[in-house]
Amino acid sequence: MTSTTLENYNIIAGSLTLEVSDCPALDTAQGRAGLAEGIAETANVSAEFVAVTVTCNRRLEALMEAFRRLSTAADVDYLIDLPYETPKEVGLSASRNLEAETVQTFTVRLETAVARAGVPNLTLNVTVVAPPSVDAKTTTTTTTLYCPGEPPCGGANYGTCVMAPPAYTPGPGDLYRWWICICEETYNGSACDERICPVCQNNGTCASGGQNLTAEWTCDCPITHQGERCEYLRCPGDCNNAGDCDKFTGVCACFDGYDGEDCGLAPGQLVPITNAIELSLTWGLLGYEVDNKSEPDYDYNFELFDPEVQEWIFDTCSAARADPELLVREEVVCWIEGWKTWVMAVGGPFPVNNSDLASEALQVFMHQRVGSPFLGDVATDGVDYAGRPYFTRIRLKINVAANDDAEYREEVRQKWDTWVENRNAMAPASVGPMLMVSYFFTQMELESQVLQSTFMAFGGSMATSLLAVAFFTQNVVIAFYVCLNIFLVVGVLAGFLLYWMEYQFGVVEAIGATIFVGLSVDYCLHLAHAYNEANLKTSLKKMQRTLIVIGPSIMGGAVTTIAGTAFLLPCRMILFQKLGWTLFANSIVSVFFTFTFLTPLFIILGPTGTTGTLFCCPCLRRFAPDENHPSRRHGGGLHDAATFPDSPRAMDEEAPNIPETILEEEDVTPYSGVAPLPTSSEHPTDAMEAVESRRSSLSSDIQQSETL
Repeated sequence: MTSTTLENYNIIAGSLTLEVSDCPALDTAQGRAGLAEGIAETANVSAEFVAVTVTCNRRLEALMEAFRRLSTAADVDYLIDLPYETPKEVGLSASRNLEAETVQTFTVRLETAVARAGVPNLTLNVTVVAPPSVDAKTTTTTTTLYCPGEPPCGGANYGTCVMAPPAYTPGPGDLYRWWICICEETYNGSACDERICPVCQNNGTCASGGQNLTAEWTCDCPITHQGERCEYLRCPGDCNNAGDCDKFTGVCACFDGYDGEDCGLAPGQLVPITNAIELSLTWGLLGYEVDNKSEPDYDYNFELFDPEVQEWIFDTCSAARADPELLVREEVVCWIEGWKTWVMAVGGPFPVNNSDLASEALQVFMHQRVGSPFLGDVATDGVDYAGRPYFTRIRLKINVAANDDAEYREEVRQKWDTWVENRNAMAPASVGPMLMVSYFFTQMELESQVLQSTFMAFGGSMATSLLAVAFFTQNVVIAFYVCLNIFLVVGVLAGFLLYWMEYQFGVVEAIGATIFVGLSVDYCLHLAHAYNEANLKTSLKKMQRTLIVIGPSIMGGAVTTIAGTAFLLPCRMILFQKLGWTLFANSIVSVFFTFTFLTPLFIILGPTGTTGTLFCCPCLRRFAPDENHPSRRHGGGLHDAATFPDSPRAMDEEAPNIPETILEEEDVTPYSGVAPLPTSSEHPTDAMEAVESRRSSLSSDIQQSETL
């Protein structure tokens, strides 16, 4: 039986950036040996395991020479290759020592070591210490094993097969006399095929799993401790994600701006920097082209390398930070601040007076590690930051959350507008106008306009519906009830889509808000129109007649619409899926409110007789239907015999089978061959007298029938 054993040893790699008076002298065998000795002394390892390479930065050297400096920049890469038998803790300790070393002590240690190695009079200054990285390499060996189990000891993850010590006494019948298994934690038995509880510390309890090699056996820790074996302390509230927890002491190291035992206190109510609003102050940009709004209009008179312009942009960033009403966060650095610090660190003046030297410094700065966060903050007409800059910006973060209250965000935006306006009034002519640009402010303005236009469009749509329903039903009360029903349907539908389905309110949803009005008017308008045409005395009787005549049709239309839109719900295209859910929910909510809200409303407060009719007004009376027209005889119902059986057309044809209860409640008797009323072509007065006579005759007939 064979198995593969893995043995690891630590590899530590890192880099330094330093200023040196004579880089070629440092890049010699003695110089590299001195560097290796200094790095080994810092890491607390032997120098024989350290390899060093030196690279002189010629371009930065030339720039420093232009700034009248004698020093040279050098990049030092080192590699610590520890033997494989070295414990892993030694490598981790060496890495921590290197990472904790300051540039000042590192400079002294390296300068001393290089001098001892035989390179005297060499001046060093460490500027950047990159965090070291630790890696592990593996070697593979093949060994013949004679331990129990298949594979031996359960495999490399569960146990290790080793030769038995001389004092080992095999048990009775032990076939593996000279080999034994050393099991990993939670594994037991001669072949490491049994599971046992781990050793839980600090009053932790065993969380046992199944008796198989892959089951998880862990510890349930008390609230005060954490870790696989409850070996570490737990910090209060896990530091609320606003600090680092020291698991050995249980104390939180809070981030900047946070305080308290659990880092739960935020002085000044600092919002998370990732959620803070970002804005940019730009120069060299006048706006957008008149003919093409997507094309920026640049100010080609802008000169970034003018010393006055550099100084003004730097002062603008400082002034914004100094104004407490602007709420500028200190964590984000303007590129002009970083550039000034770097230029002065390499021996140059700020502002840089020579434009050629400034251009060279800008190119080198943007290719350094310190310049990488500012890529895109300067645009030039050449490649790779070469040439003349025609645009620049400084980016700032303000202590306002992107999802903060809209009124508060608008208040802060107005303060920034005022500050920018005042700053431009004081700016030198060579600087040009400064513009404030923020995606969050633009989005806030767009949301405000979309919301405002949505309410206006929705109000106009509701007003149009009110007028249309009032015109067709000729009753303002019915029109008001229908529009109230529509308003409730749209409100419930909007809540369902925005909060339950979690659709984002955008342009499509704004357009849908007005379309919902038209989609919601269908069922309730049919019900209202039928109620208005039912010529009965009480609202309850009118609604009973309406539900019998038009109720099945409304339900049938709703069922077919819901069934038709259901096929859109499983669509994979988001557009069709949203459309399906919108129509599906609209149909359900509309028919639900029609029968559960509008119907009871009509029964309780429904208009009867001439209540709410538009033709009570003398100015509209000429639009009223002619009562002497044949279509208005015998109760003035609808023309269609299939809709209302008491119409003249139904009386002339074969009468439908109407329930007796409805006939008894009508204020007219069924058609029984009575002579027709005079037509509208006769004199109006005669016609009205005939109508009154006919009504009296019908009432007399009803009374006689009730007496019988």
